Amino acid sequence: CNFTLPISLGAYVCPSVRPSGAAWAACPSIAGHVPTPKSVLHHVRWTPDPWAMMSGGYTDEAAGGGAGATSADQAADGGMPPSLSYGGGGGGSGPGSVWSTSTCALASHPERDIYLSGSSGQLVYQWRYGEHSSHSAYVPCLEPHSASAAATLAAAARGRSASGGGAAVPAGAMGSGAAAAAVATALDLHPAHWGHVAALSYSTPSGGRFAGIGDCGLVAMWRTDVLGVGGLGYADWTHHCVGRHGRSICFVGDSSSQFLVAGQGDRGGLVGWWDSLAPPSAACVAEIRGRKAVPTVLALMRPDAGGVLVFGDESGELVATDLRMMSAREFIWTIPRVHVGPITAISQWGHSAPGILNVAPPPLTSPTAPAAAGVGATGRPQSSSLSHQPQPAGPFQARMCNLLATGGRDGSLALVDISSGKVISSMERAHCTTRTGLPGLLAAAAASAGSGVGGGPRPVDRSVARRSRPSGASGVTVGGLCCVRDAGLLSCGTDGVVRYHPLSPQLLDLRR
Repeated sequence: CNFTLPISLGAYVCPSVRPSGAAWAACPSIAGHVPTPKSVLHHVRWTPDPWAMMSGGYTDEAAGGGAGATSADQAADGGMPPSLSYGGGGGGSGPGSVWSTSTCALASHPERDIYLSGSSGQLVYQWRYGEHSSHSAYVPCLEPHSASAAATLAAAARGRSASGGGAAVPAGAMGSGAAAAAVATALDLHPAHWGHVAALSYSTPSGGRFAGIGDCGLVAMWRTDVLGVGGLGYADWTHHCVGRHGRSICFVGDSSSQFLVAGQGDRGGLVGWWDSLAPPSAACVAEIRGRKAVPTVLALMRPDAGGVLVFGDESGELVATDLRMMSAREFIWTIPRVHVGPITAISQWGHSAPGILNVAPPPLTSPTAPAAAGVGATGRPQSSSLSHQPQPAGPFQARMCNLLATGGRDGSLALVDISSGKVISSMERAHCTTRTGLPGLLAAAAASAGSGVGGGPRPVDRSVARRSRPSGASGVTVGGLCCVRDAGLLSCGTDGVVRYHPLSPQLLDLRR
């Protein structure tokens, strides 16, 4: 975590297919699969990590992003990174533009250079990377039969002229987001139980459908190739799947009709499996309900092996269960306190990811050293279902397809092996801000005094923990994670910084 890229967003998406150079340079935010990370890092000048500069770990070569940045390039820009700009897509600052859209959720297409953003209102916008005007907008409700085609076309024309475009958009055409927003305003659509979007997800592998869950628990599904008059897309399926608050959603494998949701139900935390093609009375396939802590994120891993559902909750606990045993509430393992506070982000390399990660053994601790509260002897959270098993004395190997990364509200990151239920690597305060004044002095004094039951310092595994942050720094929420195949991990936090965490070539063996 030696280089950072300051941005103004707290979450990110990334194109699955690398667009043109101008579009890539204009991309305002980065989630998804990046097939050519080396070429990206080769051409981007990364601003130095301030803690790396303080510790002497920063070099001019690192600031240039490797061999791609020459001394002439550095002299030309005065040593400062180039500013991000938006390109293409025309002008306009009305609805459906980056200047007037408040984003609550993002999702990238698995194959094309487009992505979705859920606004703080009812609309979901579709964008192309590098353009600052959305192509279309979607509303989380079924198409009203009483809508007048003339009224919607007139509203589309007003929206088009307001955004600087031409004539009205014909039915079924890819209209602008401004025209679609004008249509939604003219129709006065107010879907119940939506609030604002909480999470979005594309179906895989083609991305022909996508689903979203609202803050109030409503789930809506859309087709990406079907739009109504004025470029406004209506949902073809909606249901109030979560009673109170929706948090996360993802599709089940390659299915475009089955999905998993997480949130707060009427009886506590809820994780549900739904099938949109089934009759309404049988649409709910299975549920885990009544949990004390509300699930906040979820991911479906290894669909080729039956499916392992992993979800994290507000208490920082991580749980894995076989998707086929979901109704029985039989968990494979449970890891308490992976993070101090809610788990806010989760990502995986995917079931087809090649390679083996060689994990170093945990450091030996003194029998008289006090253990940290709530964690294992090595300072890492341990699986409650596997805690009775002896820990390996030597190095062991973990397959990349079985690894997932999580981020928390405390700014920490964790790398988990689902086959063993162990946290094999962690990083505290990967995203943080420095406290000033009296709060900073108190935090520094508390950190220097140490933590734990006996007042001693918390043991740190230096083989897996990266450079620690200053004692006066406090962690901030990790807004998004992206596992980059053959390279490492990208993280973004509410500190407005994107960090790249490479996997060491000495630990990663891609030949297997």
